[in-house]
Amino acid sequence: KWPQIRNWLFGCVGGFFYVLPGFIAYFGEYDPFFVPSPQTQKDSFIDDREFSEFYAPFHMNFACYLCGVLAAIANDEITTKQFKLHKYKLFQCLWYALIPFGVLWLFSAHPIYQHYYEDQPRFWNSVYAAIQRNSWALGLGVFVLGMSCKVGGLFRKFSYLPIFRILGRLTYGAFVIHIFVARIVLGTLRTPLYFGPGIMIYFVLSTLVVSYLLSLVLAVLVELPTSALLKLVR
Repeated sequence: KWPQIRNWLFGCVGGFFYVLPGFIAYFGEYDPFFVPSPQTQKDSFIDDREFSEFYAPFHMNFACYLCGVLAAIANDEITTKQFKLHKYKLFQCLWYALIPFGVLWLFSAHPIYQHYYEDQPRFWNSVYAAIQRNSWALGLGVFVLGMSCKVGGLFRKFSYLPIFRILGRLTYGAFVIHIFVARIVLGTLRTPLYFGPGIMIYFVLSTLVVSYLLSLVLAVLVELPTSALLKLVR
Protein backbone atom coordinates (compact mmCIF):
# COMPACT_ATOMS: atom_id res chain seq x y z
CA LYS A 1 0.00 0.00 0.00
CA TRP A 2 2.92 2.36 0.72
CA PRO A 3 5.76 1.48 -1.70
CA GLN A 4 8.11 4.22 -0.45
CA ILE A 5 7.82 3.07 3.17
CA ARG A 6 8.20 -0.53 2.03
CA ASN A 7 11.41 0.25 0.15
CA TRP A 8 12.91 2.12 3.11
CA LEU A 9 11.89 -0.67 5.48
CA PHE A 10 13.41 -3.41 3.34
CA GLY A 11 16.54 -1.32 2.75
CA CYS A 12 17.15 -0.60 6.45
CA VAL A 13 16.34 -4.13 7.63
CA GLY A 14 18.34 -5.75 4.82
CA GLY A 15 21.33 -3.47 5.37
CA PHE A 16 21.33 -4.11 9.13
CA PHE A 17 21.22 -7.89 8.84
CA TYR A 18 23.70 -7.82 5.94
CA VAL A 19 26.46 -6.28 8.06
CA LEU A 20 25.45 -7.94 11.36
CA PRO A 21 27.45 -11.18 10.76
CA GLY A 22 30.56 -9.06 10.24
CA PHE A 23 30.17 -7.33 13.61
CA ILE A 24 29.50 -10.63 15.36
CA ALA A 25 32.57 -12.20 13.71
CA TYR A 26 34.71 -9.21 14.70
CA PHE A 27 33.67 -8.81 18.33
CA GLY A 28 33.18 -12.54 18.95
CA GLU A 29 36.55 -13.32 17.36
CA TYR A 30 35.03 -15.99 15.11
CA ASP A 31 36.42 -17.35 11.88
CA PRO A 32 34.79 -15.78 8.81
CA PHE A 33 33.04 -19.07 8.03
CA PHE A 34 32.18 -22.20 9.95
CA VAL A 35 34.42 -25.20 9.26
CA PRO A 36 33.09 -28.28 11.11
CA SER A 37 35.86 -30.63 12.14
CA PRO A 38 35.32 -34.41 11.99
CA GLN A 39 35.01 -34.42 15.78
CA THR A 40 32.34 -31.70 15.66
CA GLN A 41 30.36 -33.72 13.11
CA LYS A 42 30.81 -36.87 15.16
CA ASP A 43 29.37 -35.01 18.16
CA SER A 44 26.37 -33.91 16.02
CA PHE A 45 27.39 -30.21 16.38
CA ILE A 46 26.45 -30.33 20.08
CA ASP A 47 28.40 -28.00 22.41
CA ASP A 48 30.10 -26.32 19.46
CA ARG A 49 30.17 -22.60 20.31
CA GLU A 50 30.85 -21.41 16.79
CA PHE A 51 28.00 -23.47 15.34
CA SER A 52 25.44 -22.46 17.94
CA GLU A 53 26.36 -18.77 18.15
CA PHE A 54 27.75 -17.87 14.74
CA TYR A 55 26.46 -20.28 12.09
CA ALA A 56 22.97 -21.48 13.03
CA PRO A 57 21.16 -18.50 14.69
CA PHE A 58 18.25 -16.91 12.86
CA HIS A 59 19.76 -13.43 12.82
CA MET A 60 22.85 -14.76 11.04
CA ASN A 61 20.72 -16.04 8.16
CA PHE A 62 17.97 -13.43 8.06
CA ALA A 63 19.53 -11.46 5.18
CA CYS A 64 19.50 -14.65 3.07
CA TYR A 65 15.79 -15.14 3.79
CA LEU A 66 15.14 -11.49 2.94
CA CYS A 67 16.89 -11.90 -0.44
CA GLY A 68 14.41 -14.66 -1.25
CA VAL A 69 11.49 -12.48 -0.17
CA LEU A 70 12.74 -9.57 -2.29
CA ALA A 71 13.13 -11.85 -5.32
CA ALA A 72 9.54 -13.05 -4.86
CA ILE A 73 8.24 -9.47 -4.54
CA ALA A 74 10.18 -8.39 -7.63
CA ASN A 75 8.82 -11.37 -9.55
CA ASP A 76 5.27 -10.49 -8.50
CA GLU A 77 5.73 -6.86 -9.56
CA ILE A 78 7.22 -7.85 -12.92
CA THR A 79 4.43 -10.36 -13.58
CA THR A 80 1.68 -7.93 -12.57
CA LYS A 81 3.01 -5.09 -14.73
CA GLN A 82 3.96 -7.50 -17.57
CA PHE A 83 7.47 -6.08 -17.65
CA LYS A 84 9.58 -7.73 -20.40
CA LEU A 85 12.79 -8.11 -18.43
CA HIS A 86 14.18 -10.76 -20.77
CA LYS A 87 14.38 -8.25 -23.63
CA TYR A 88 17.00 -6.12 -21.86
CA LYS A 89 20.51 -7.07 -23.01
CA LEU A 90 22.08 -5.58 -19.90
CA PHE A 91 20.08 -7.86 -17.61
CA GLN A 92 20.87 -10.87 -19.78
CA CYS A 93 24.59 -10.08 -19.58
CA LEU A 94 24.29 -9.66 -15.80
CA TRP A 95 22.43 -12.96 -15.48
CA TYR A 96 24.94 -14.98 -17.49
CA ALA A 97 27.82 -13.30 -15.65
CA LEU A 98 26.44 -14.72 -12.40
CA ILE A 99 27.45 -18.24 -13.49
CA PRO A 100 31.25 -17.77 -13.73
CA PHE A 101 31.18 -15.28 -10.88
CA GLY A 102 29.35 -17.80 -8.67
CA VAL A 103 31.91 -20.50 -9.47
CA LEU A 104 34.76 -18.15 -8.63
CA TRP A 105 32.94 -17.09 -5.45
CA LEU A 106 33.08 -20.70 -4.25
CA PHE A 107 36.87 -20.43 -4.33
CA SER A 108 37.00 -17.02 -2.67
CA ALA A 109 37.75 -18.56 0.72
CA HIS A 110 40.90 -20.28 -0.55
CA PRO A 111 43.31 -17.62 0.82
CA ILE A 112 41.72 -18.01 4.26
CA TYR A 113 41.78 -21.80 4.11
CA GLN A 114 45.40 -21.64 3.01
CA HIS A 115 46.36 -19.82 6.20
CA TYR A 116 43.67 -21.33 8.42
CA TYR A 117 46.00 -22.12 11.33
CA GLU A 118 47.66 -18.73 11.29
CA ASP A 119 46.57 -15.47 12.88
CA GLN A 120 44.49 -13.50 10.41
CA PRO A 121 43.35 -9.86 10.32
CA ARG A 122 40.07 -9.62 12.23
CA PHE A 123 38.78 -6.71 10.18
CA TRP A 124 39.04 -8.44 6.80
CA ASN A 125 37.71 -11.66 8.29
CA SER A 126 34.64 -9.80 9.52
CA VAL A 127 34.15 -8.16 6.10
CA TYR A 128 34.22 -11.57 4.43
CA ALA A 129 31.86 -13.00 7.05
CA ALA A 130 29.36 -10.24 6.24
CA ILE A 131 29.39 -10.64 2.47
CA GLN A 132 29.98 -14.39 2.07
CA ARG A 133 26.52 -15.97 2.52
CA ASN A 134 24.53 -12.79 1.96
CA SER A 135 26.04 -12.05 -1.44
CA TRP A 136 25.56 -15.67 -2.47
CA ALA A 137 21.86 -15.45 -1.51
CA LEU A 138 21.47 -12.16 -3.38
CA GLY A 139 23.03 -13.68 -6.50
CA LEU A 140 20.76 -16.72 -6.27
CA GLY A 141 17.72 -14.44 -5.94
CA VAL A 142 18.66 -12.61 -9.15
CA PHE A 143 19.43 -15.95 -10.83
CA VAL A 144 16.00 -17.43 -10.03
CA LEU A 145 14.28 -14.15 -10.88
CA GLY A 146 15.93 -14.16 -14.30
CA MET A 147 14.75 -17.70 -15.05
CA SER A 148 11.20 -16.78 -14.03
CA CYS A 149 11.45 -13.88 -16.52
CA LYS A 150 12.37 -16.21 -19.40
CA VAL A 151 16.15 -15.75 -19.25
CA GLY A 152 18.51 -18.69 -19.12
CA GLY A 153 18.08 -20.93 -22.16
CA LEU A 154 19.06 -24.50 -21.25
CA PHE A 155 19.36 -23.62 -17.55
CA ARG A 156 15.75 -22.49 -17.55
CA LYS A 157 14.51 -25.56 -19.45
CA PHE A 158 16.33 -27.84 -17.02
CA SER A 159 14.94 -25.98 -14.00
CA TYR A 160 11.40 -26.23 -15.38
CA LEU A 161 11.43 -30.04 -15.43
CA PRO A 162 8.33 -31.42 -13.63
CA ILE A 163 10.37 -33.18 -10.93
CA PHE A 164 11.62 -29.83 -9.62
CA ARG A 165 8.05 -28.64 -9.03
CA ILE A 166 7.62 -31.46 -6.52
CA LEU A 167 11.05 -31.02 -4.96
CA GLY A 168 10.51 -27.25 -4.83
CA ARG A 169 7.52 -27.72 -2.54
CA LEU A 170 9.58 -29.95 -0.25
CA THR A 171 12.90 -28.08 -0.21
CA TYR A 172 12.16 -25.67 2.63
CA GLY A 173 10.82 -28.49 4.82
CA ALA A 174 13.96 -30.51 4.07
CA PHE A 175 16.07 -27.49 5.01
CA VAL A 176 14.28 -27.20 8.36
CA ILE A 177 14.48 -30.92 9.12
CA HIS A 178 17.91 -31.89 7.80
CA ILE A 179 19.96 -30.88 10.86
CA PHE A 180 17.84 -33.16 13.08
CA VAL A 181 18.20 -35.99 10.58
CA ALA A 182 21.96 -35.47 10.47
CA ARG A 183 22.16 -35.67 14.24
CA ILE A 184 20.16 -38.89 14.28
CA VAL A 185 22.30 -40.43 11.52
CA LEU A 186 25.51 -39.61 13.41
CA GLY A 187 24.07 -40.33 16.84
CA THR A 188 23.05 -43.89 15.97
CA LEU A 189 26.58 -44.95 14.99
CA ARG A 190 28.09 -47.59 17.25
CA THR A 191 31.52 -47.81 15.69
CA PRO A 192 34.36 -45.28 15.37
CA LEU A 193 33.71 -42.74 12.62
CA TYR A 194 36.41 -42.38 9.98
CA PHE A 195 35.79 -39.54 7.55
CA GLY A 196 36.63 -40.05 3.90
CA PRO A 197 35.01 -39.57 0.47
CA GLY A 198 32.92 -42.75 0.77
CA ILE A 199 31.50 -42.02 4.23
CA MET A 200 30.83 -38.40 3.29
CA ILE A 201 28.88 -39.39 0.15
CA TYR A 202 26.89 -41.92 2.19
CA PHE A 203 26.24 -39.36 4.93
CA VAL A 204 25.08 -36.65 2.50
CA LEU A 205 22.86 -38.93 0.40
CA SER A 206 21.21 -40.64 3.37
CA THR A 207 20.53 -37.32 5.09
CA LEU A 208 19.18 -35.83 1.85
CA VAL A 209 16.80 -38.71 1.08
CA VAL A 210 15.44 -39.00 4.62
CA SER A 211 15.04 -35.22 4.91
CA TYR A 212 12.95 -35.05 1.74
CA LEU A 213 10.81 -38.02 2.82
CA LEU A 214 10.10 -36.38 6.17
CA SER A 215 9.46 -33.09 4.38
CA LEU A 216 6.81 -34.87 2.29
CA VAL A 217 5.10 -36.02 5.49
CA LEU A 218 5.34 -32.48 6.88
CA ALA A 219 3.85 -31.03 3.68
CA VAL A 220 0.92 -33.48 3.67
CA LEU A 221 0.10 -33.09 7.37
CA VAL A 222 0.86 -29.38 7.90
CA GLU A 223 1.66 -27.26 4.84
CA LEU A 224 -1.09 -28.34 2.42
CA PRO A 225 -3.92 -28.22 5.01
CA THR A 226 -2.71 -24.81 6.20
CA SER A 227 -2.63 -23.49 2.62
CA ALA A 228 -6.16 -24.76 2.05
CA LEU A 229 -7.39 -23.05 5.24
CA LEU A 230 -5.73 -19.77 4.27
CA LYS A 231 -7.47 -19.87 0.88
CA LEU A 232 -10.83 -20.38 2.64
CA VAL A 233 -10.12 -17.44 4.95
CA ARG A 234 -9.39 -15.18 1.97
